[in-house]
Amino acid sequence: MKKKTLIISIVTILTGGLFAGAGCRHHSMHCSAEKKAEWVTKKISRELDLTDEQKLKLNQIKDEFLAKKNELHGNRKEMLDAFLLQVNSSQIDEEKLNSLIAEKETKMIEMRKYLVSKFAEFHAVLTPEQRGKLAAKVSEFHEKCN
Repeated sequence: MKKKTLIISIVTILTGGLFAGAGCRHHSMHCSAEKKAEWVTKKISRELDLTDEQKLKLNQIKDEFLAKKNELHGNRKEMLDAFLLQVNSSQIDEEKLNSLIAEKETKMIEMRKYLVSKFAEFHAVLTPEQRGKLAAKVSEFHEKCN
């Protein structure tokens, strides 16, 4: 159970870091996803003392993630427009609204599976010492947030 909780925490932190950016120093709310992802990869590289090969793998994952994110979020405007059309109509088309939500849920599930897969790839290149550092950072983060 502890191992499952640790894995979920790690995935949450990494995805949260990539999605939310964990800060982008001075402009956290106005930074692009690319700048946030760059900041996170540099921080991970520094905190875990990654080798050049590991940094290359992390940057490859970051680039793939950004491409996947853009692919999955590409029709965001169309979905918002369809939702607003429903809100502004005299009667809600429940089937259409449920269909929009189901489409969004499908994309979220796809992204979750993708992120877990990429985390497993990154985890595989870490040394036991680096995994220990990562686990300590996850625990530290978890304690701060609770």
